[in-house]
Amino acid sequence: MAKNAKIGHDGIVRKVAEKAMEVVIENQSACAGCHAKGACGMADVKQKVITADLPPFQVSPGDKVTVYASLNNAVYSVILAYVIPVLIIIAFICLLLHFGAGETAAALGALGGIVVYFTLLYLNRKRIGSKIRFTVEKRTEDI
Repeated sequence: MAKNAKIGHDGIVRKVAEKAMEVVIENQSACAGCHAKGACGMADVKQKVITADLPPFQVSPGDKVTVYASLNNAVYSVILAYVIPVLIIIAFICLLLHFGAGETAAALGALGGIVVYFTLLYLNRKRIGSKIRFTVEKRTEDI
């Protein structure tokens, strides 16, 4: 794996502040680009706002840029959002079934464990957000 591997998304600068900027990116599902998306009603295009560090070049609202996150940031995010919750569910179900709880109780206990985990994530969002940094580059076709 390359040391400087990055994941990027094209976006448009929405707001520039003193130390950071907001970039709007479009997140599309697989069927959003389909020619028949209007017929099935499955079009799923969502706009997300990313807060990124100011780049060394001048940017202003409306500029087209590419927002990058390092591969390490992506792996960290996937672990927090998917891997740990799955492990919590499996652990709760196995432990509760082992100690004689019924299947419904085990499932509800696992859901309760997930609620506690995501509540803790939410309460620590600033600390987690400080570890995940986004960088910005001008789009190559705009240079």
